[in-house]
Amino acid sequence: MRKLLIVLAAVVIGLVGLQPALAGVSVTTTNNANDLVGTLLGEGVTVSNATFVGTSTSAGLFTNDNPGETAGTTGLNMAEGILLTSGNAAGAPGPNSSDAYTASNNLAGDSDLNGLIPGYTTHDATVLEFDFEMINDGATLFLNYVFASEEYNEWVGSSYNDVFGLFLDGVNQAKVVTGTVEDNVAINNINNVSHSEWYLNNDPSDTATPFDIEYDGLTVKLQFEVTGLGTGTHHMKLAIADAGDSSYDSAVFLEAGSFGGVDPGGGTNPGDSVPEPATLAIWSVLGGLGMVVSRRRRKAA
Repeated sequence: MRKLLIVLAAVVIGLVGLQPALAGVSVTTTNNANDLVGTLLGEGVTVSNATFVGTSTSAGLFTNDNPGETAGTTGLNMAEGILLTSGNAAGAPGPNSSDAYTASNNLAGDSDLNGLIPGYTTHDATVLEFDFEMINDGATLFLNYVFASEEYNEWVGSSYNDVFGLFLDGVNQAKVVTGTVEDNVAINNINNVSHSEWYLNNDPSDTATPFDIEYDGLTVKLQFEVTGLGTGTHHMKLAIADAGDSSYDSAVFLEAGSFGGVDPGGGTNPGDSVPEPATLAIWSVLGGLGMVVSRRRRKAA
């Protein structure tokens, strides 16, 4: 009997060992604007007139079997959503096998993004835009997102300053705040030194790459929130681009169902809620796939 129990225990252990590991992030690339916006859509809003600028592979839908923010997970804290990239969305799944994953799409930059990082010129912009209406007057609008990049950490503080913008009626709302310091979402603004409380390090050059995702660094899940948004038609523009050159991919992951008038929860709001952009006039605005072996760059002094 004891021998039989030992054999049965061994069989059970073996079966457990055969269970597949959690797959992490899986990506289906698409440039279908309606599919991308439809995935984002939550309760309390209606959307229309979706448009997309990018390539057939610079955006996609993702699922995430292992979404947490602890070692061994993807760090995204999202189960599904969309991603927009300055390169190839298919490169997002982990493990982090390269310190320099990149795809150059030979696309133009974006003038609105240029305005967020004065002195820089953007390249390879991917842009998703749409109109929307709030169902309830004076409601709060939400959206959860994570910014990630291969520019981390070795190009922090350099002339390569990839950037993400979330423009509501023309005003950028993608911001982080530490104390009284408020900055746009860009490589030189959020990293292992600046606004580091919002940052997760995954760079294989200086860590054991704890997160099962290709990008060398990423923010925690951030929550965009604007209060008192009136009914009527509003415009949303989500845009990401390389800055300084078209190398080394950056991405923004946007949580499925989180764009709407109902708090999706789970995100960290890196600043106070702000009134709708119409009232902000006197405020400062809240406002080829491949693995590269070498990169012809000189770090800025």
